[in-house]
Amino acid sequence: MPTRVSARWLVLLIAGSLFCVSEPGKAQGDQSAILSATPRGSTTNFHFAEPNELTIVVSLLGSVQRPGRYEISRTIDLPNLLSLAGGTIPGASVGDIRIMRTTKVGSRVERKEIRMDLEQQLMNPAADLQLNQGDLIVVPQSSWVAINDVLTVLTTAAVITTAIVSVINITR
Repeated sequence: MPTRVSARWLVLLIAGSLFCVSEPGKAQGDQSAILSATPRGSTTNFHFAEPNELTIVVSLLGSVQRPGRYEISRTIDLPNLLSLAGGTIPGASVGDIRIMRTTKVGSRVERKEIRMDLEQQLMNPAADLQLNQGDLIVVPQSSWVAINDVLTVLTTAAVITTAIVSVINITR
């Protein structure tokens, strides 16, 4: 009998912890926050909109803190989406952001790629930074980061090779 009681408590403890786990994107500490995480079972990772507000779903990939699918208010533009995603990671190239957009022209569906230099767009107050339903936004990594990664690997290989050669020479 004691085994059954402890097993029940274990099941209740596990079930209770599943409902108490904080989800990504959820506003922490502020009970009056309007923004909230998407409920479990949804197709989006993050939900940022007021209750009963019209929303769009976009995907954000690349060099951002929290990539994923976002259900956002129609009033949220690209800079605000990047902020909601936690910003860019070090080495991100905001000068070459790509937005893949599908549009319906008559009975055809066209896909177009919009390249954007976010720094220049922010300087121009008339810039259109609005997002559309289904947009795929890619924030690429700077080419300098890739070069830095290659140099790091080469330097590490050289240090390891030097250490191995030193050990071989000492043991002779």
